[in-house]
Amino acid sequence: MDQRVETIMHLAMNTQKAVFKLVLQWASSMEKGKELKNRIKPMIESVQELRLPYIPCRMFKNEKFGGYVAENYRALTMLSPWIFRCLLDKEFTPSLPVLPPHAKPRDKWTMKENAAWLKVRGIKVAQKSSAAERTSQVDGYFNQPNGPPSVVPNITPSSSDIRHLLLLLFRIFGTLFSTDLNGEKAGNRFDALALQFLDCVEQIGRACLPNKKSPIWLSKYGMMGLLRCR
Repeated sequence: MDQRVETIMHLAMNTQKAVFKLVLQWASSMEKGKELKNRIKPMIESVQELRLPYIPCRMFKNEKFGGYVAENYRALTMLSPWIFRCLLDKEFTPSLPVLPPHAKPRDKWTMKENAAWLKVRGIKVAQKSSAAERTSQVDGYFNQPNGPPSVVPNITPSSSDIRHLLLLLFRIFGTLFSTDLNGEKAGNRFDALALQFLDCVEQIGRACLPNKKSPIWLSKYGMMGLLRCR
């Protein structure tokens, strides 16, 4: 039982969903989630029009991927290097938060300035929070006995980092499902890709989910299963 691995289909589905969810969280953290989905949608629709039975791709509504089954995740993975090429555009380059001027009274801060003040301190800002809620959140930190928290280093992953993650996802399952490679050579290639992939997931996961205590791949049974696939 200590060597038990999930079936390849479930292993792939769980890992692929976790990665796509992480990509959407990254885009949402920069308030680019809607733009990313708008760029992806026509490309997925163009593939659907081809009616290829081995690529049953479909558009998703949000990070819950409602209605998705293993074949849909596999299709999205097969197309990911092409579909997510839009990440190379300047539109998806992470921008630095614009903080309020030092002399500007706090009660005059805008909604974006409050969000920027929280973000540079590693505090998560609810995307749908109102201006009043953000102001109240900032005031709460200023009223703490020890004062507001310190600024933390900016470790937002670049669009190139996200592209690299998606490319590793494409390559690792391309290797796992490969039928023209076997034996020790296949095992060595898969192990090397698995270690690179998990390291990339951990780095991006820590940056996107700073409050998470353990690496993201430790909480996903499918990802842990990659280490036992061989």
